[in-house]
Formats: sequence, structure tokens, C-alpha cells
Amino acid sequence: MDINNRKDIVYLILAGLFVTNAILGEILGGKLIEAGGYIMSLGVIPWPVVFLTTDLINEYYGRGGVKRLTLITVALILYAFAIIFISMGVPAAK
Repeated sequence: MDINNRKDIVYLILAGLFVTNAILGEILGGKLIEAGGYIMSLGVIPWPVVFLTTDLINEYYGRGGVKRLTLITVALILYAFAIIFISMGVPAAK
């Protein structure tokens, strides 16, 4: 991938937004908030950005670009949860 290519830079930015918001949505999903009289997950806040970036990537880079990025994101979410799970078992310093 030629980083100097404008198309690749845009893909990297969109991919970064996609991955970041997907991980945030998953991590924040366990926290419940009340908004407008409804109780909902805080994880719903970053997901619109995930859908928007998915649509943009699909429009400009095709299904292959979205599929590749989705598989990478799933792996990164699993990695993030593994690190969080392991770190919760480490005792805090006194």
C-alpha cells in the first residue's frame, strides 16, 4: 500500500474511525444510561459512526474492502477483550 496515495490515506482514516468506534461500542455496551425516559446501552453512541464508515468504505472500496476491515476489526475486538480480561486479574499495587 502506497501511503502517499490519497485513496489509501482516506482508507486508513476511515478504517481507523471504524475500528476505534467498533471497539468503543463493544466496551461501552455494558453501561446502561437513561435518555428520554428510555434505558439503553451507552454503546449505541459510537455505532452510527461504524455504519457510516462501513457505507463510505463500501461505496469507494467495494465489498472486499469492507469484508477485510470487518475481519480485522473482529480480531482486534477479541484482542482488546482478552487484554482487558487478563488485566482485570492482575492485582493492583498497594
